[in-house]
Amino acid sequence: MTRKAGSFRPWLLLLGRWALLTTLVALADANAVAAPEEKEATGGIIVVDDRAYAPFAFLDSEGMPSGLTIDLWRLWSRKTGIPVEFRLMAWEEALAAVREGRADAVGGLFRTPEREETFDFTQALFSYPSSVFFDQRIQGIKRLEDLAGFTVGVIQGDSSEELLRTRYGDLTLRAYPDMETLTRSAVAGEIKAFVADTPVALHYLAKVGGGEGFRQSVSAVRNNNQYAAVRKGRPELLESVRHGFSLISRKEIDRILAVWGGMPTVGGFPWKEIGLLSAIAAALLSAIMLWNIQLRRRVSRTTLHLSEANRELLRAQTVLRESESKYRSIFENAGDAIFLLDGTTIVDCNDKTLELFGLPRERLIGSTPMDLSPVTQQDGEASSVRAAEMIQAAHNGSPQFFEWMHRRPDGSRFHSEVNLNRVMVGGRYLLQAILRDVTERILAREKILQLNQELERKVEDRTRELLESNSELTSANSKLRLSIESLNSAQARLVRSEKLAALGQLTAGLAHELNTPIGALVSANHSMLDTLDRVLPGLPERITRLDEAGSAWLRALLEAGLKGAKNLNARVDPKTRRSIERRLAEAGVPDSGVLVDAIAELGLQELLPDYLPFFMAEERDSVLTIVLELASLRRSGEIIAVATTKATHVISSLRRHLNQEEEETASYFDLHTELESILALYHNKIKYRVTVKRDFCASPMIRARKDDLNQVWMNLVNNALQAMDYAGVLTIETRKDDGWMIVAFTDSGPGIPPEIQDRIFEPFFSTKKHGEGIGLGLGICKKIVERSGGEIVFESRPGKTRFCVRIPSAEALGYERELGE
Repeated sequence: MTRKAGSFRPWLLLLGRWALLTTLVALADANAVAAPEEKEATGGIIVVDDRAYAPFAFLDSEGMPSGLTIDLWRLWSRKTGIPVEFRLMAWEEALAAVREGRADAVGGLFRTPEREETFDFTQALFSYPSSVFFDQRIQGIKRLEDLAGFTVGVIQGDSSEELLRTRYGDLTLRAYPDMETLTRSAVAGEIKAFVADTPVALHYLAKVGGGEGFRQSVSAVRNNNQYAAVRKGRPELLESVRHGFSLISRKEIDRILAVWGGMPTVGGFPWKEIGLLSAIAAALLSAIMLWNIQLRRRVSRTTLHLSEANRELLRAQTVLRESESKYRSIFENAGDAIFLLDGTTIVDCNDKTLELFGLPRERLIGSTPMDLSPVTQQDGEASSVRAAEMIQAAHNGSPQFFEWMHRRPDGSRFHSEVNLNRVMVGGRYLLQAILRDVTERILAREKILQLNQELERKVEDRTRELLESNSELTSANSKLRLSIESLNSAQARLVRSEKLAALGQLTAGLAHELNTPIGALVSANHSMLDTLDRVLPGLPERITRLDEAGSAWLRALLEAGLKGAKNLNARVDPKTRRSIERRLAEAGVPDSGVLVDAIAELGLQELLPDYLPFFMAEERDSVLTIVLELASLRRSGEIIAVATTKATHVISSLRRHLNQEEEETASYFDLHTELESILALYHNKIKYRVTVKRDFCASPMIRARKDDLNQVWMNLVNNALQAMDYAGVLTIETRKDDGWMIVAFTDSGPGIPPEIQDRIFEPFFSTKKHGEGIGLGLGICKKIVERSGGEIVFESRPGKTRFCVRIPSAEALGYERELGE
């Protein structure tokens, strides 16, 4: 009888396990999650846990605490004799209850760095894994890094949530209060993946309809030890809990695990269970039939999925073949040379490579880049060393772009731009090198460097000539002062009025007239030298960094900028600047601090729509800086030309006077053009700290000796700037008043003291510093204006000095009548 019973034991055990598993699943499906009723503690300790964490802790169909962790604590209570009250709730609330002292211990949890800050833990009780679960339609999820781009579900306060938040901060997480809520959200399609403890996730996936649509990752996220825990600062309670669990044997824990895992311990022959087995036989048979139906459905779905996957694979293979065909077509027909490297060996190339190096395919394949290069590069570095660095960096996944000198079999050399990057070909990584012959560009760059050096030499020569000329003019000026002093000594013996008039005509004008253009020459020269010193050393490098588009924009802007630099009368008022800023903002173009100034300086405001694509380019500021500097050189050159013309005219005027040549005749000319030319001479002195305001009338034509009046405007502008110490506001206005053209110059300087205002037109009277003037300028201005049929007056007070010149207007002299004739 014993032997017969023993012979029945294996299948009875198997049948019993199956029955128990089926019963547990049925019970799990029947459980309703409800919040536990709070009750007053009757002594002992209060243990909290998750209310929906089967099979470890959950509320059964009657709302009573149940689960593996609950059974373990009940055994702890029997071992220690200490009553235990269980309170199951949302997991985050359970942890908060212990932290805040509303409960004594957490029934079961994992140990993490964050939890160690507020909890003390018992010895490890048992362990189980955590896994990634994902929609079966998703392929390629093997580890946590593969979840990037998905919204990942976690239990709020769970150790998996802490792990993902602290170590995988780039993942998007969605926290749920309990496992059942998370599982239902996953089945409903709200999330495609979640991370949870494996036994718990499997339980709720089986319980919730549609859970079979999720897969479990092959490798566990990690294997976790289960602990009990109390709040920090309660050592007596911690010791009591630890002691209680030390009384529980490993065999007793395994027995509890086996019961909840569907593996009961083996006992004697189950006579009493025979009746039970007979009773549940029908249920088992029904379960088998249901399982068979379910299995058939799963096989059908799996077959359908495999069929669809097979079709997807075929489509992918077709796309791959088409992609490889397109790649090969591009590879062979590319305008640049392309070859593939396996390590440092060339394994494939296109026809353009063979043409570029002048080699047959059989000689090129199998060679290395070192075989196609000279021993050293143009900068003297060994080709082998530099090539090894570039190849290693590209193999590491960092694309390389550089210039390289190559050598053909006939010994000729050429320069190329090389783009070296790693590509996947045939399931392995190779290096792809794209070569473009840039020999002509390199030669052009070297030619530019040579021309720049030659230009620098010419500039130095010209600067030396200007300095020598300046020295000669300074010497002449010194001699002229000596002559003036000699004449001044002689005037006491002559009639004062006659001598002053003669002296003013012969000498005074020359001294003052030459100082102003010479000052303009020196200022423009220094500006040009300063610009050349700053720009020339870095200009080749800036130009070579530009791509083809940047070079095209540079040429276009140079043409516009240099053309605008010729116009010394161009000006940019605040209204124009605000208009530029507004138009750039409307086009969405960011201002870097260079853009608005460049558009204003180069006069591009009217061409703004044509240049908007360039203003969005990355190399915008570099190109604009180059153009601005070169335009500045051109403007300085124009100023030198104007100033030289002025000085030449003064000397010619003096020569004509000494030779008693006929004086310049009056003619009609544009007053505003001449005023702007005078301002251009002082551009470098006023552009930083002086604000020039213009209030010009509509018709600027007058009839007079143009060069004589230019001497007046130059003196009045120069006096105003010196009075303000080159910092302030200079206002120039023109208007017509009953046949007169009125030209006024107003400065914001300290003003002319009242006690000397009656003497400012006297020859040789001056309040300027030594070297700034000898007191003849205003006297000469007065004579010129009066000779032109006009008058000059002034008014002055601190902060405002205004000189007003009245001369006949062109209309009063018959200008319109002459035009009609």
